[in-house]
Amino acid sequence: VLGVTPSQAATRVQIYGQTVAPRTLVALLLANFPRGGDASSVLLSFGSGVFAEVTAVQDLSVCSGQTCSNRTRVTFVAPPVDYEGDVAGQVVSPLLPAKVSLAFTLSLFAPCALETFCASQTMIADAGALARSPPSTAACAVGYCMDPAQLPDPKLVSLSPSEGPATGGTLVTLVVRDLPIVSL
Repeated sequence: VLGVTPSQAATRVQIYGQTVAPRTLVALLLANFPRGGDASSVLLSFGSGVFAEVTAVQDLSVCSGQTCSNRTRVTFVAPPVDYEGDVAGQVVSPLLPAKVSLAFTLSLFAPCALETFCASQTMIADAGALARSPPSTAACAVGYCMDPAQLPDPKLVSLSPSEGPATGGTLVTLVVRDLPIVSL
């Protein structure tokens, strides 16, 4: 294993009661890995039944003067876990000889407490932004917040039943579009 880039990734986080798993893409650079593999021929294990989603395996050549050696880039999504710290990863593949072990380390960090940070900016946390563009550090950033005034106005799609007794007690179901849920 020649390198892991980035060397750290965000853990899952709860935002307004919703679990958000940032999809950090990580590249693992390997030397002299058997050529011709694809994403289905490589498994990345982080122990205890935790696996990363391998998205691509790319064969590369590195030449210096007249000498060339093969390199392989394995791209994967960091494992969706709830714990922080260094985790040991293991490359498993039927392409590898039986006694060859390829181990690497990935550091996992908890993202910023976005609910609190965004509220201090008079904004709300944007779970979608966190999922689409994972943070590279635990530092807070306004880019993961949104101005609630920019949200569309909620719209009533339907209600049922449309009438009931004047004495009350009828359970009414509302279907609303664009209703932001910021707290449960």
